[in-house]
Amino acid sequence: MQITLTGDMVGRVLALAKKDRKLAQAVAEHLLTTVDRGAMANFLLGEGVAVALLTERLTKDPEGVMKGLQLPAPRRDPAQRRSRRPKRRQLSAAQADKIKAEVRAFLRQHPGASHKEITTAVAFSSEGHYDRVMKELKKAGEVVQKGQKRMTRYSLKGRTK
Repeated sequence: MQITLTGDMVGRVLALAKKDRKLAQAVAEHLLTTVDRGAMANFLLGEGVAVALLTERLTKDPEGVMKGLQLPAPRRDPAQRRSRRPKRRQLSAAQADKIKAEVRAFLRQHPGASHKEITTAVAFSSEGHYDRVMKELKKAGEVVQKGQKRMTRYSLKGRTK
């Protein structure tokens, strides 16, 4: 039977191994099954010596041994999985109104402004928020759009450049 150990489980076993030398020896023997025999030979360690050294270290400093282990990340229950994409930050009506006022004020001073000029002057938290605010201003008839793509210019209605 194979069990995937999590960091928490290993921490508990190592804490017990600090008090119980036989458990420490069993853990050491198990850990050494994952070590390359050639690497042990490079350090002139026989299996018995390596087990004894690791057992000694487990009983003295289990936290240090745990830090040295590279454990797989614990698996999440599929029911608890979340989307990897961060949640979108919604723009409240009050925030949208404040940004609309800033856009209107900017367009009063700079009729015929481009997308880049508007986004530089007004702090939009995302491109989607810019799209929403400009769409609402155009729908309300407050802003007039002229041109297409990169040549698009925006002005307040009745104030064209």
